[in-house]
Amino acid sequence: MAWKVGGDLERYLTGFAGVIAGVVAAAITGAYLLTAFEYEADRIAIETRLAAAQISKLAYASPKSWTYQEERLEEVLTTFGADQDFFAGPQHHVLIFDEKGDVVQEWGTPILANFRSRESPLSDGFRTVGHIRITENVRHIWVRAGVPVLLGIALAVMIFLVLKILPLRALMHREKALEKAKDLARASEQQTIRAHTRLTDAIEVMSDGFMLFGTDDRAVVFNDRFAELYDGSPHLLMPGSRFEDLARSEATSGAILDAAAGVDAWLAARMARHRDPSGPFDEERAGDRWLRVNEHRTDDGGTLCIRTDISESKRIEKSLRLAATVFENTTEALMVTDIDNNITSVNPAFTRITGYTLSEVLGRNPSVLKSGKQPSSFYETLWQSLQSAGTWTGEMWNRRKNGEIYPQWASINVLRDEDGQAVGYAAIFRDISQRKEYEDRINYQANYDSLTGLPNRNLFHERLRQAMLLSQRRGEHEAVLFLDLDNFKMINDSLGHNAGDIVIQKTAERLIDAVRETDTVARMGGDEFTILLVRIANAEGAAIIARKLLSIVAEPMELLGHRVTITASIGIAISPHDTRSADDLIKFADGAMYHAKSQGKNNFQYFTSEMKGVAIQRLTLETGLRAALENDEFELHYQPRADLASGEIAGIEALVRWRHPKEGLIPPADFIPTAEETGLILPLGQWVLRAACTQNRVWQDTGIPPVSVSVNISARQFRQPGFADIVGEVLAETGLPPEYLELEVTESMVMGQAESAIDTLRQLNAMGVRLSIDDFGTGYSSLSYLKRFPIDALKIDQSFVRDINTSADDLAIVNTIIVMAHQLNIQAVAEGVETDAQLALLRAQGVDQIQGFILSPPVPADELVRLLKRRRVNIPAA
Repeated sequence: MAWKVGGDLERYLTGFAGVIAGVVAAAITGAYLLTAFEYEADRIAIETRLAAAQISKLAYASPKSWTYQEERLEEVLTTFGADQDFFAGPQHHVLIFDEKGDVVQEWGTPILANFRSRESPLSDGFRTVGHIRITENVRHIWVRAGVPVLLGIALAVMIFLVLKILPLRALMHREKALEKAKDLARASEQQTIRAHTRLTDAIEVMSDGFMLFGTDDRAVVFNDRFAELYDGSPHLLMPGSRFEDLARSEATSGAILDAAAGVDAWLAARMARHRDPSGPFDEERAGDRWLRVNEHRTDDGGTLCIRTDISESKRIEKSLRLAATVFENTTEALMVTDIDNNITSVNPAFTRITGYTLSEVLGRNPSVLKSGKQPSSFYETLWQSLQSAGTWTGEMWNRRKNGEIYPQWASINVLRDEDGQAVGYAAIFRDISQRKEYEDRINYQANYDSLTGLPNRNLFHERLRQAMLLSQRRGEHEAVLFLDLDNFKMINDSLGHNAGDIVIQKTAERLIDAVRETDTVARMGGDEFTILLVRIANAEGAAIIARKLLSIVAEPMELLGHRVTITASIGIAISPHDTRSADDLIKFADGAMYHAKSQGKNNFQYFTSEMKGVAIQRLTLETGLRAALENDEFELHYQPRADLASGEIAGIEALVRWRHPKEGLIPPADFIPTAEETGLILPLGQWVLRAACTQNRVWQDTGIPPVSVSVNISARQFRQPGFADIVGEVLAETGLPPEYLELEVTESMVMGQAESAIDTLRQLNAMGVRLSIDDFGTGYSSLSYLKRFPIDALKIDQSFVRDINTSADDLAIVNTIIVMAHQLNIQAVAEGVETDAQLALLRAQGVDQIQGFILSPPVPADELVRLLKRRRVNIPAA
């Protein structure tokens, strides 16, 4: 029984021990499992919150860089869920490390023993910026395991009672739920990172500058384009920089033109606009750059700033404004049509020229301007040019709104789009009525004489050539009559050039009345006329007309209160009898006229073969003069002028000579008249003026005492427009001071057109040029004009000096000129003094200076140097 009892007791004790052991094992297992489950749950929660933290940290991260800042750790951990309550006890020990491994924050109490540690990296989405370590304390594990042990014991009893059946399936479902939660957290983190990456990429590829400022007005994020458009100090451009510092840096750099007037004032206005954005505005930058700035307030109180480079659009806008200004203000009319040739726009010049406003022509065809003067073939050619070349330029006639027809110069071009398709037409035109009138006037001046209205030399030559071509086909004759008025110079000298012009005009009227309408009367120049007689039967027919002309010209005419009679001399040349050349026919008639002059004037003469030699001689002389100018065959000789009292050289006169390569030295009397007739006196006179000034400057540069050089001026030279300017240019070119140049003009030259002559003389005098009247006493003089001339000297003509010892009249004239000169406070100079007797008489009359062979003949420049160095000449004593 004892054994039985003992056996039963042993069995019961063993069973109880087994139960106890099972309960303990179950409690320990349950505690472990529950603790492990709780730890895993905490780990899952931590990882989930960590993913949330990554999202939170995007607000503090920059695509350029992100620095984990210690002051933000607590905020991150709070988002993480690790608040002070969580870490207040000894359950966990948490360490936060930066990217270098240094501890930046710590929570909980570290102990030697631990149950389990875990580390997790911290990232801004682009790179690892640190990590977190969480440690479960052993002490905490067992403290926390107390309740689970009791529950484990109960659970063990339940397990034992239910034949050790545990709800393992539920535990498995919980583990799967935890794994699914972790997968969702990881997916959420990856999705956040991808969204952040896409946002960063989008910001970087923007063509505009982008910068985000936080609520504290500090930079959070910006892209590369913003950095390119930023004109301030580069080191300031980083996350955390204040907007005010960035703006001030740009202003002080000089990049913002509006800030040039004052940085502080500009910055104050800029800050006000930044704090309260009111829409986009434009800023002009240095270097012809423009930025459009657009700022917006974000929902969280930050500021989004977008900058756009609008420099090109500004330049285009400026070009468009300029084009519009040109369109509106150009003096040329502009008209634009569509492809159907309907007018779409015109400018004010169009209205000014045509009289039509835009409203009157809008949508209408340009044919509204058609004048009807051009044939249809003209417009066909115009459109063919537009279709083939895309442009047409030319002259056309159009009609104004008031019906007036006017000429215009137009340019029409096809307008094309970007694909090269024609979309319309643009016409630019201007009214050339004035130009046409000017051309007609120029054409008239080129072909007609301004004084008489008769054809001039050019038009006469053309008509003569045409007449000779017709006569050769028909076997007919034509004659050229060359008419020159006799003693016409006397009219100019005695009554003035105005009277001479009246004589020319009345003579022209008489000549026109004396010939047929088919004949041509022309003025060749001066008092010379030519008459072309066409379709004459023989030489006698030309003689009949010549007699009629002589008679009608010789009729008396009233001239400024005077009744005057003037005659003419006529030369006749007949084609084809004398020549088949138009030029030769005129020259032969000219030669015959000179022969008529030599026969006593007031008659006509036919051209003969004997006269041909004279004409050829004159032609040869003219040709030789032209060649002499081109080949530099002229030279100057100089004759001194001396003060009669002291013998000191007072000046030198430059006299032109022609050194012909075959004929040798030719005196001026042999070629100056021809030069006057042909107009070659102008280039010859300018050559003499320049050569004399150049030589005088050379003498002064070599140390010779300065002395004035005098130059004779022809009538044609003096009357050409801008003569004073020409003299000034020569002085400037040669470097000769004006006071060492003296110009000699004749009485008739300055008296004929006294008022204009006075103006020219005063211009020369103002320049400092000396002036003298040459050959005084031989022409028509007016004392009322003479006293107004700024003259330095009167040169008594040598014709009076020559006979001063034998002619009381010449002596009286010389004496009068000397007295008059002294009364006008100008010098009296006697020319052509050759004998001691002339010298003595001139000295007695009180002449100031003398010139002539008694001092020296005209000599080349190198021979005159000896006298110039001495500065004196030997004058016979009284």
